[in-house]
Amino acid sequence: MAATVEIDTLQGILGGSVWFHLDLSNDVLYLRTETTRTERVFGEEVPAGFTVLRTDSGDIAGMTVVNYWSRFGAGDLGAASIRDIQVQVAGWAMRHFVPS
Repeated sequence: MAATVEIDTLQGILGGSVWFHLDLSNDVLYLRTETTRTERVFGEEVPAGFTVLRTDSGDIAGMTVVNYWSRFGAGDLGAASIRDIQVQVAGWAMRHFVPS
């Protein structure tokens, strides 16, 4: 008898400096720099439809992307492997999230 494991979230570190958390159930991607992960931040929605998170000093600390997989993912999320998801998130983050 095979067991099925359901995963609701996937998180890790990208490139040693960017933390990611993908809420698979709600299709929300959270990105934060490791150095600002515990700092207080505020968000501003940008025209591209993301919420950019900034520190009190105005430095970019992260971003939140609602409907990440439905907008930017490739293929059926339910059929994707953990490795496929990680590769896609890392590639997207490298292209769109450049901390200051």
